Amino acid sequence: MIRICTFDCLSIAKSIALKKLDARALPLNVVNKEILLKYISFIFVILCLAACTSNYTIRSQSSPVKNQTEFVFPYSAEDLAEKLAHIFSISNQIENQIPLSRSPRSGVFTAKAIKLDTKTYQFDFDNTGVNFWRSDFYSVNGENAKTTGEFKLVLEQIGEQSTKVKVIATLLQVINGVECCGPHGRYARYTNVAPTTIEEYAFLYFIGEQLGIQMTPVKRISNTNKPSKKSGDF
Repeated sequence: MIRICTFDCLSIAKSIALKKLDARALPLNVVNKEILLKYISFIFVILCLAACTSNYTIRSQSSPVKNQTEFVFPYSAEDLAEKLAHIFSISNQIENQIPLSRSPRSGVFTAKAIKLDTKTYQFDFDNTGVNFWRSDFYSVNGENAKTTGEFKLVLEQIGEQSTKVKVIATLLQVINGVECCGPHGRYARYTNVAPTTIEEYAFLYFIGEQLGIQMTPVKRISNTNKPSKKSGDF
């Protein structure tokens, strides 16, 4: 629809620019008529493309449920970091997806591991604009919002065989319309929203599942609940 909208605007503008006006109807010389028509067509393109822009209200579920954003696993930080390197490998994520939402596709993240010291590690997940899933918490235009984000996992060893893993959503965005205009026409509007704890705990649950540790399922909000209005940046 984006390409069709942009194409229609340019096509109509072109037809205006090439239209030959009757000299008796517009007593201008040929050069002035062509300049006037090009000016009119330019104004029309701007107005037409602006009309193609859409902006939908972001809504959230009325009853958010709090999930854990940290969990203690029975491993040293070094051992757990090695296991996470495999758990978050591309091949393993393709076979076993992180349950970020109830939608069948949660995408695949690339993990960057950083060793801060012997007892502290960090994993960065930065796939904004590439990795998308359908939010269980936010909705746009009556549908689960198309969502993307960045996450950070911090591993801190708190005992000989105990490491606390904290998940931080450093950026969460939903698409709530389109903007005008980029070099290729309209482009998606990304709006920052508040973390939900659903995605954060989904990472922890995924780790526990892969390690064979029994964990409480992710608490999600049903889209059958009446949504409350959320607008603008959070």
